[in-house]
Amino acid sequence: MKFVINLPVRPEVLKLLEPHDVYIANDSDPENFIDELSDSDAFIIRIPLKKFGAELISRCKNLRVIGRIGAGYDMIDIHSASSLGIPVVIAPGANSISVAEHAVSMIFALSKNLLASHYGVLNNKRNVRK
Repeated sequence: MKFVINLPVRPEVLKLLEPHDVYIANDSDPENFIDELSDSDAFIIRIPLKKFGAELISRCKNLRVIGRIGAGYDMIDIHSASSLGIPVVIAPGANSISVAEHAVSMIFALSKNLLASHYGVLNNKRNVRK
């Protein structure tokens, strides 16, 4: 089996895929690595920026599954994938640690008035805390 992943993943994930052929594109535009994708069995999408539409999906003759790490799949043409019998799956809990870390960092930023302090430093103001 051949797996194509658009962006790097944790080593533990690669270890699970070890017996298979894995190509990491390090790119968020599937058009840039369609040569690798066209003969793959599975496409794993991390942080997508470009749409994986009907035209690209139809060029992937061996594709058996499209997986999205995290939640949301609005960048994938579900209708086209379904019409070709290709399931689209998600891993909704995959990014829960990152979401929690971000939430805590935003709490710290708000509690320390970080944004106002940042702009104060940029504008050479000494006391920006209120």
